[in-house]
Amino acid sequence: GFTPRRIAAHEPAIRAIITNIVTDQSSQTLLSADGRTHLKQLILGQIKTTTDVKVTGVLFTDVAVQ
Repeated sequence: GFTPRRIAAHEPAIRAIITNIVTDQSSQTLLSADGRTHLKQLILGQIKTTTDVKVTGVLFTDVAVQ
């Protein structure tokens, strides 16, 4: 299974995936519900294809757009 230590080992890769995908988006995408849903799908797919982390969903706890 995935222990906290094993998950922590993948954290830098997951953070890089999220950062790369989110920073390429427009503010309109980030602010719209459809845009965020699409981002979640992109992030989920990238995590599944580039890591061996078993993930079933992506949640945004906060969105700040500047």
